[in-house]
Amino acid sequence: MAPLGTGSTAKRELREVISTVAEYEPVRLLVPPDLTAEARYQNFSSNIEIVPAPVDDIWIRDILPTFGLQDGAPVAIDWNFNGWGSPPLRPARPGDRLAGLIASSLGIPPESASFIAEAGSMVTDGDGTVITTKSCLLNPNRNPAFGRTDDQRIDTIKQSLLHFGVRKIIWLEGDASEPITSGHADGYVLFTGPGKLLVEGIDPNGAKSNRCREADIDLLETSLDAQNRPLAVKIVLPPRQG
Repeated sequence: MAPLGTGSTAKRELREVISTVAEYEPVRLLVPPDLTAEARYQNFSSNIEIVPAPVDDIWIRDILPTFGLQDGAPVAIDWNFNGWGSPPLRPARPGDRLAGLIASSLGIPPESASFIAEAGSMVTDGDGTVITTKSCLLNPNRNPAFGRTDDQRIDTIKQSLLHFGVRKIIWLEGDASEPITSGHADGYVLFTGPGKLLVEGIDPNGAKSNRCREADIDLLETSLDAQNRPLAVKIVLPPRQG
């Protein structure tokens, strides 16, 4: 539960989401230590465990580890989150390092990647295929070149992902101008099944063209996944404003 200010409407909505999830599965609610009393005052059901933790942002998908199986046992993958490539001079936030803390609290061995990322920067089919973007993972604010070529940095990332069971990586261009995420793959790509993808296309009535998105769609439509299946790509239009 990230601090949301004093807005009662936002807090009511967040409480409703938490309570609804808890109707179907146990919930561990991460709460900043100074807000635990307020969280307990919400009278949550017994299916919700309040866990004091230095949370300072609500995007837990990116901050916490990714859980997987290694030789049949659970493992917590730490992507070395650095605040979405925040400026080096920004004071470090305790919440940026939640991955190790949570892994330890659950008794699950942590495994650190050899590069910096966020879970949202990669989309996987759970069958050995990962789709990611150059705009995010090759961005100097995540993984500086330090004299290496893009191909060398890509190989470093590939070797690390191979350790986690990935067998095929599809590199899209992405969108470096996208605020905060620098073009996360999960912003416009979604696996719906083995070899099946939904991809957000380009609004034909939009004022701007998007050559990178066009190139990404072309690449996906001609790519094979880790099991050598051609990808069936279905294009959906972006939501319209107004």
